[in-house]
Amino acid sequence: MPHRSQEIAALFPDHVIVLAGKPGSVTGELFNEELECVERAVEKRRLEFTAGRLLAREALKQLGVGPSPLLPAKDRSPIWPAGIAGTISHTRDFCAVAVATHNNSRCLGMDVEESSPLRDELIERICTERELGWLASREKAGEDRGRLGKLIFSAKEAFYKCQYPLTARFLEFEDVELEIDLDSSTFTATVRPEVNELPTDLQLSARFSTLDELIVCAVSG
Repeated sequence: MPHRSQEIAALFPDHVIVLAGKPGSVTGELFNEELECVERAVEKRRLEFTAGRLLAREALKQLGVGPSPLLPAKDRSPIWPAGIAGTISHTRDFCAVAVATHNNSRCLGMDVEESSPLRDELIERICTERELGWLASREKAGEDRGRLGKLIFSAKEAFYKCQYPLTARFLEFEDVELEIDLDSSTFTATVRPEVNELPTDLQLSARFSTLDELIVCAVSG
């Protein structure tokens, strides 16, 4: 899916390498250590894991990084090679990887979601009062509340992935509040002051796109 790779790459700064593909269609062999990580997993999980690792290996190659096992930490996040920032996301039928050197990016976060509407009960769980007010205003303007709810979910997931390598802290949905600009396809994330542990000099870029049946959110810092 070269066009998808290019479209997602446009959400990141130019130095970020992005590759995308369909689980089951990405060809190559895993390292034995990687195979052991999914030897007891269901087929869906094995296909997603395999596609992510193979795409990551090819993306790292473009940065001049030699092949090596990309193993999961205890929290299941990938342990990237020294000096590398990376992120992996997938749906049932799509997988994307983004990588960069720490010389250019200290952290990356990406989330890919199917663009089906988010259920109302989940919207209530993930949104702050201010975000719910924004959804109500957009619904009055004719926007699809469920699809915008899915966008909020995806944007927060991408932000969480981006900040985690720096803070090693899991954030709750209510810990982060978004401001989304639909015209520019950008968003900003504000973390509650009492939980904000991001470096004060970190400048984040946060963009999103709807690609056919997908919502893709990308954050870099």
